[in-house]
Amino acid sequence: MSPKQNPIDLALPDAVPLHPPGHARHATRGHRRSFTVPKNRHKKPRRSPQPSHPTPIPTATAASLPLPLFIAGLIVLAIGLLATGTLSLSYLPNLDPPGCAINSPCEAARKSAFSKVPGIGWPVAYLGFAFVVAMLVAWLSSYKVGIGRGLAWMARTGALISLAYLGLIIIKRFQGENLLCAWCIASHLANLGFLGIVEFTRRSTTPAPALRSMPIVATAAVGFIIATAGTAAIHVKSTQLRDERDLAEAEESTQRLVEDQQRRTEAQQQSPDQDVRITDSDLPRGVGPLDPRYSTEVAFDFPREARRTDDEGFTGRYRLGDADAPIRLVVLSSYTCVHCKSIEEQIIQILRDRDDVSFSHKHVSMTRPCNTSGVEPGRNNDCWASRAAETAGILGGPEGFWAMHMWLFSQSGSFTDQTFPAQLRTMGFNHTEFLRIMQSEETLSIVQRDVTEARSLGIAETPMVFINGVEFRGFRAPGALRRAVESLARTNPPRAFATTDRPPGAFEKYLEDWRQEPVRVIQDNDTFVARRGSENAPVQILVWIDYQAESSKLLDDKLAAILARRDDVSVVYRHFPANTACNNTPRLRDVNPLACRLARGIEAAGVIGGSEAYWGMHEFILNSQQAFTADNIDQLLADEAEMLALDRSTFLQTMDSPAIGRAVQNDIRAMTSAGLSSSVVTVLINGRQLSRWFERDMPVLETAIQEAADEVSAGVIP
Repeated sequence: MSPKQNPIDLALPDAVPLHPPGHARHATRGHRRSFTVPKNRHKKPRRSPQPSHPTPIPTATAASLPLPLFIAGLIVLAIGLLATGTLSLSYLPNLDPPGCAINSPCEAARKSAFSKVPGIGWPVAYLGFAFVVAMLVAWLSSYKVGIGRGLAWMARTGALISLAYLGLIIIKRFQGENLLCAWCIASHLANLGFLGIVEFTRRSTTPAPALRSMPIVATAAVGFIIATAGTAAIHVKSTQLRDERDLAEAEESTQRLVEDQQRRTEAQQQSPDQDVRITDSDLPRGVGPLDPRYSTEVAFDFPREARRTDDEGFTGRYRLGDADAPIRLVVLSSYTCVHCKSIEEQIIQILRDRDDVSFSHKHVSMTRPCNTSGVEPGRNNDCWASRAAETAGILGGPEGFWAMHMWLFSQSGSFTDQTFPAQLRTMGFNHTEFLRIMQSEETLSIVQRDVTEARSLGIAETPMVFINGVEFRGFRAPGALRRAVESLARTNPPRAFATTDRPPGAFEKYLEDWRQEPVRVIQDNDTFVARRGSENAPVQILVWIDYQAESSKLLDDKLAAILARRDDVSVVYRHFPANTACNNTPRLRDVNPLACRLARGIEAAGVIGGSEAYWGMHEFILNSQQAFTADNIDQLLADEAEMLALDRSTFLQTMDSPAIGRAVQNDIRAMTSAGLSSSVVTVLINGRQLSRWFERDMPVLETAIQEAADEVSAGVIP
């Protein structure tokens, strides 16, 4: 440094005044002028001015999410996707995912008033699925950025809603309503678990800056919208396909109704002596005045005068409308059935609009003791609901029955020991007396008679709707029932009584169900075709069986007897094991844990030894079903393979080969892709499914085969 150089100059920038103009030092007279540092006066490196509050430079490790926490978040969200996705599938037509079968808590939750968004009726499960998709998108986007405030508040919102639903489930459980759906609980716990991971991660890492977290929120919103739109599209398309199918069935059923009525009208005109007319004043009008203790104080707007039907014929015990109405509706239904409630609402509206229609109800219960061959009551209240309606009829006459009937449908048949007494008092019934009669054998025997009649009519599902004694199908199509009534009314049907209505019995219904089935195109087996009979036989029977199911043995015996008598029948066997080890079909009940292994054994025998070895193994397994256990199944199959002249080692290796697994999977896919129901035994005759082949005291299978042969002989294409 030169002696004349001021030390302060080294720290000043080039040509920067020490005191800018206007500074007090400039205004002071006598003070020497300000110093400036000439440019390039020295060559030493300049020092940049330091900010008063230094900001630390963020590092990538500070913003990135720790990998273990990130993976944990993905796992929790995957659980949420599985749970909400399964619940969403349960709302699609004709789908009952695992855990959402009839009478399950999942079904109860789906039917509850809290399962849909008020005002729009959109399933909450759809919104839950879209929300989890949005969270997954946001979580993936946050990995390198960190968790921003937007993601945290979205997770908190989801968790808060889940807490509300969990609280509701607990409250309903104490009230006697079981909504403990496993998928519902899993989805809510996933929301809570995800919030925990988000909060912990947010506190242990540097949060994302606001400007960098905004795109994450926007991306999550886009994911939510796309997921919602996709769910809506699938729902609308599946509903549209179902409605089209139901509409076609309804139109065919309406045509049969009209044709049947025309035949009956012509027959009546040819035999006028049988036209016995009874005036309305001659008809029974109920059971007299109500006991004052049991008068129905609740005002129910009955669309017709309520009466008790003591006349014979196909009708219920209580009727709305004239006994000799030209159009007589009889519905076999359950108070806990969703479709039954829907058809009930349609009928009530029809009765309000028309005076030529009558309606009566018959009970159907799927649970014991009302249905002696039904399932245990569990969570289904249909038996007690039916007995409650009959009790109201005993104590309150027709008005009492219909008041209770309509209230039960409004509650989907659900009531508890805590809520029912108050409702009885509101309706004017004595609680103690009502319960005594409801729990008596009198009401039980009434409902049991209805259930027995329903079985004699071949009921397969509820509701079962009859118009003038003819079953009406396709009633699920929007407006189908009203259109059928209007079409029938245009034929001017005469007034008649229930004695003229004679619905066919179960045997004829089972055959009619088969006749109305669509012809299905089935994917061919690409490995070994297990056929008995000629490939060119007029009657082609295709069956899927589970070799561990007893019903498979029953069907095989029936088919063997038929093949022994007829040479115009061919039978092809395929696999459908009721075992999730190889069958992931929705709604499948995993009831036969050895079925997949047995299917592999039969396929392996056929691949190695051809048709003779296949049928040898087939007979051995069906005749030894009870002998197989998890410990001895491979040994027994290998022993039989040796008896069939197959190499033991080769057989076991082939049984475990991927090719055999693909063959079994191909059979399963062929069945599910054809839209067939997931049953351990399925029978197709010339492409049409025969559901009730197993009736022991009815020759349903044999008669359907003969009809199929007659159709081919007559050149009729189903």
